[in-house]
Amino acid sequence: MLLTQFEVQAIIKSLKEGGVVAFPTETVYGLGADINNEMAIQKIYSLKGRDFQKPLSIFVSSLEMLEEYVCEITPEAERLVKKYWPGPLTLIFKANQNVSKTVCAGGDTVGVRMSSHPIVAHILREFEKPITATSANVSGLPSAQSYEQVLHYFSTKIDYVVESKWEGATLESTVVDVTGLECRILREGELTRQEIMKQDYART
Repeated sequence: MLLTQFEVQAIIKSLKEGGVVAFPTETVYGLGADINNEMAIQKIYSLKGRDFQKPLSIFVSSLEMLEEYVCEITPEAERLVKKYWPGPLTLIFKANQNVSKTVCAGGDTVGVRMSSHPIVAHILREFEKPITATSANVSGLPSAQSYEQVLHYFSTKIDYVVESKWEGATLESTVVDVTGLECRILREGELTRQEIMKQDYART
């Protein structure tokens, strides 16, 4: 599924004006906002009812974009990126000064993902910088897996919702911490622990 030019323009306009957009990914629906707009980031937390001590993640479209927002890409991280990106894998890096402290929940790390879904890739190409990557749901409730579920959770509170008949996976992305000497699996999701472990890229 590809976006029309009208849809792209509406999404980019919403993001530039500090809005929140919902879109399908290869896993569940996500909520996106400009990671350089503090009010937009806070709106994500408000919509989800999310604790400000819980960080958000971000979507990037290229390794060049990744390098602009993280302090270091370790050899272990490079292996995972080459093997599983784009795809349902979120990697935790040390964040640099370009990432909002609100996104990091006051910490010094940030989760980064490169989605394989063409809609996410299209949005990032046109927006030319990262957007937030967090599941479209009210905190404590299951992540939305369809356009209808997004509307059920948020009704008209979101500035733009991409309508898609395709439903993603039932699980969220797998999360791996790559800030240390060894990778650590923090959450098993669509990409299984066994798949990562058999490559000898991570230990728990």
